[in-house]
Amino acid sequence: MASRPSSSASQLNPRVTASTVLQSNKEEHQQSVENDLEVKGTMANESHGAENKESDTIREINQSISTKTTAETKTQEIHAAVPEGNKAYADNRSANDVYVTCLVSDGRRTGNLLFNYAASISTAWRYSLKLLVHPEFQLQDYFKMNVEVDKRVREWSENWTVVAEKAWGIYDDKFEHLGEEVTRSNFSLYGFYQSWKYFKSYEDDLRRSLVFRDDVIGGAQNEIQRLIPNVTFVDHPMKAKINGGTLVGLHVRRGDILLPEKLEFGYTTPETSFFRNAVAFFVDRYPHLHVMVCCEDIVWCQSNLRGLAANVYFSHIDDGIVDLAILSMSEHVIMTTGSFGWWGAWLANGTTVYYSDWPRNSSMLSQGFVKEDYFMPHWIPMT
Repeated sequence: MASRPSSSASQLNPRVTASTVLQSNKEEHQQSVENDLEVKGTMANESHGAENKESDTIREINQSISTKTTAETKTQEIHAAVPEGNKAYADNRSANDVYVTCLVSDGRRTGNLLFNYAASISTAWRYSLKLLVHPEFQLQDYFKMNVEVDKRVREWSENWTVVAEKAWGIYDDKFEHLGEEVTRSNFSLYGFYQSWKYFKSYEDDLRRSLVFRDDVIGGAQNEIQRLIPNVTFVDHPMKAKINGGTLVGLHVRRGDILLPEKLEFGYTTPETSFFRNAVAFFVDRYPHLHVMVCCEDIVWCQSNLRGLAANVYFSHIDDGIVDLAILSMSEHVIMTTGSFGWWGAWLANGTTVYYSDWPRNSSMLSQGFVKEDYFMPHWIPMT
């Protein structure tokens, strides 16, 4: 890890703009996805007189210096601490280490957490920082992650700078050029970061960091073998190979998005015609097609999707992570909506067909969303 210069209060730019960062007040950032996630800074009101402006400026500088000093103190505490269960990291810590963390404490599930992790670790790589997460960061239970862990990060990060995105589904390019007033000291990322562009320069590194734990791989292999007897597995990357055939994973998002309030907000679900069209696309290219369906509502899938192809299988694993691993082991993926299916397709790294009539046009969900930022450019839209 590259050494980084220490900083002093005199080096801090007191006028960090509101569109870039906010000196952290964690509670201000606990907003829902419907809200605008632009960073709100403390700035002098333009209607004040000259005397008030000068007073506000002095107060702003003093507050920035105070926050900076507190952040440096917390940095020293981190350097001195040894994360429980992660003593190996202690030998690598130095007084010049700078940390980034992601603020996640609102019950997000796997797909959203993966976007948070991808943006955070890529930011760390971009600026030669270290990623620090809480022990309850659930992705550690599923992947062999090489990150630093400490339960005190939530307390420490209360005094760190917070960097937030502009909107949940629009790429914010400010992350490509964060200034030293941010990156020379510890900071937190807040938002959803649902764009492939946040990690476009680090895809290979990200794939190497997202290796499923052995128990997850074992569960996925067992379910695939239970349904498809003539399947074998190859490593690097882990793939299911069918003798003379091709495996396509199909993820169907249903569940909570069928609730009236979700539909009103802008969520959509495809008609069965989408599944027929998507499977036909692959049958034309791979005549001996095998389709593995993963869904939380497998009963609906069995009633509506059984005749899509000559060989259709339904995962009965009651474990979403194992289903995600099954999708990743497929050669290609069909996805409906949602971040879980998105990551199944990204991890599979083959041909992806996705349902394009999402979110509903002019809905609340569509505000702050750009399809070109969300869907990979080589993925194939279909209705």
